[in-house]
This record gives sequence, C-alpha cells and structure tokens, in this order.
Amino acid sequence: MFDRVPRSRVHASPAGSLRGSTARTDTTPTEISVVPDGSADASPLRGWSALRSLLASVLTVRCAGCAAPGAPICPTCRFALLGRPPRRPGVLVAVPFTGRARSVLLGFKFHNRRAVAGHLAGLVRRRLAQAGVRPGIDIDVVTWAPTGDARRRQRGFDQAELIARHLARQLGLPCRRLLTREEHSGPQTGLSRSERLQAPGFRARLDRPGR
Repeated sequence: MFDRVPRSRVHASPAGSLRGSTARTDTTPTEISVVPDGSADASPLRGWSALRSLLASVLTVRCAGCAAPGAPICPTCRFALLGRPPRRPGVLVAVPFTGRARSVLLGFKFHNRRAVAGHLAGLVRRRLAQAGVRPGIDIDVVTWAPTGDARRRQRGFDQAELIARHLARQLGLPCRRLLTREEHSGPQTGLSRSERLQAPGFRARLDRPGR
C-alpha cells in the first residue's frame, strides 16, 4: 500500500501577498494562498509597492506653477499666463510677473520645469504677433541674454536659451548666441525692487563686433 502524494495547486483568495503552507500528511493538497500584507512573508512585495510609489511620485508630470499632477502647466496656471502684461516704451512684455504666472516662471527657472519652455516661447510669439512684428522682415535672428556660468552649472540649463531656441523654431528663424555676459555683471536674485532699479542694467557685448 502506498501513501498518497500531496498535489500542489495555486489558490487565489482575497488578500495581499504570497506564502506557501506546510505540506500535510492527509489527502488535502498543499496550497499557495494569499495572506494579508502584515505577515513577515509579505515584506518583498511591500518593498516593491513602496518602490513603485516612489517612482510614480518622481516621474509624475506636475504643473510648474502649483505642482498639480497631470501636465507641465495646469489649466488654471495656463489661464493666468494670458493675463495682461505691463506696457513699457520700446519693450514687449509677454507674461505678467504676478500671481500664478510668476509661480510658473519661477518654477521653470529654479525648479527644473523645462517642459514649459515651449509654451512660454509660444506666449512670446503671440505677443510679437499682437504687436505686428513680422518674422523675416522685422526680425532676422533670435538671441538671448545668457545667464552666468555658475548659475548655468547649478541649474543644468540656461532658461533664456531654452525659450529662445523654442521661439526660433516657432518663428522659422535662426537662433544664435550673439551676447556674452560681462564678467562683473552679478546676479539680481535677492535684490529688492529699489535695489534692482539702482543697480546697473544687464551688461553684454557682441561676440562678433561689427556684425
């Protein structure tokens, strides 16, 4: 007479992680069943769940202005960027530097929200069109006022260059680095409005004199 050999089967029951039960000497098959996550055997799955949550948090696209998940700019902040910018003689301002619009610009500049560069360039293009500025007739080339080398290394990019290159593509114009920041032109971050007004303006020179 021979003992019956227990068969193994996989059984799904409402629970959270896997464990193997001890083989029995009777005719009941050995089971692999689902047990609550609180057991010691669930630790590998708990670790994987935590890793997935961390990756989702890191990789989730968030609004540059308010950090809402889902898009580089949420509808509310996108609308704020369409606010009426201030008018200055001889200068075209594309975006008001107030409220949520200000938060978007600061998020782009200081928190590596590079995905908004193309949208910001589109706002500049829109403002040029409103002013009647014609690409190829009134504008020959797009350039930018470069940030300092230390700031560029710290951020990993030049925010003005990113917007300029997106704008040039949208206008169908070349983009050239024609300006160089002067050695002694310091950053204005942290200065009050009155200090900015009293400080010397952004100083730059042409890389190619006479051109």
